[in-house]
Amino acid sequence: MNPPPGTEDTQWAGDARAAVGIAAGFPSLLVVVDTAAGFVTVLRASLWIGLGLVLLAVLWPTKVSAAPGLLTARGLVRRHHVHTDRLASVTWHNGIAQRLLLEDIDGNRAEVDPRVFVANPAAIRYLCVLMCWRISSASSCGCCSGIQWVASSSR
Repeated sequence: MNPPPGTEDTQWAGDARAAVGIAAGFPSLLVVVDTAAGFVTVLRASLWIGLGLVLLAVLWPTKVSAAPGLLTARGLVRRHHVHTDRLASVTWHNGIAQRLLLEDIDGNRAEVDPRVFVANPAAIRYLCVLMCWRISSASSCGCCSGIQWVASSSR
């Protein structure tokens, strides 16, 4: 039997649009304010554009996708992947930006925002079913059927 098909983060496109909007809108607003105040120069406008590029780099979301045996996290510059059928550890990092660190036995590591799994229950269900498929060589061993997939509401 074939493994289940892959899945991707469904909210990534909206997050990317928001990052581009903020990275373009904020420096544009600063240039307009500088122009209205009569302080705009090429140097100041260049600094605001540079600030916009830095904002884009900081705000750009990680695109998470899961395929048979593989979880991939793509950032602005780099791509990290872990083999889900060879996971060695899953670590939860608390702090300002909560992260789920997955590491496989080959030393590959990927950091994922846990909100990706909350917003995309199919991704974590897919990983669970994939692990069941790998273990039992069936479509599912039934261990995932008892899990309730409820997305928590943001406050």
